[in-house]
Amino acid sequence: MGVLVLSGYDLSIRVQNGRLVVQDGLAGHRREGRLHRATSKLKRLVLFGRTGFLTLEAVRWLHDVGAGLVQIDHDGTVLLAWTGMRTNLPQLRRAQAIAPWSGAAAPIVRDLLSLKLQGQVNSVRASLPSVADAIARMAS
Repeated sequence: MGVLVLSGYDLSIRVQNGRLVVQDGLAGHRREGRLHRATSKLKRLVLFGRTGFLTLEAVRWLHDVGAGLVQIDHDGTVLLAWTGMRTNLPQLRRAQAIAPWSGAAAPIVRDLLSLKLQGQVNSVRASLPSVADAIARMAS
């Protein structure tokens, strides 16, 4: 499944009989789904809304499957962002910790910034071509 998006009013996220029960929708157009821990493959639960409830048992369920949780208000404001716990990889943590002194950090930062700036150029190209050109010049 990957990402599950719920939207509408009176969102409901709870656990019943070991399954995550989710409900969303508007008025007479409500949806309900049930996810099993072993088969859901849930990585992130995204909530678009400001009314409803999320139980502590549901939070534990999300934690146990390693899924993140994001709540976004109707105006696009991120109200909650929580990433699930990932696999413990000591070698990766060590490599990240020594990257600034091993010479690995600079190329990674350069690549990330280059991709970010190219994304900015692509985002504004249609509406603000002069700004896109300026970003591209500064990036090079």
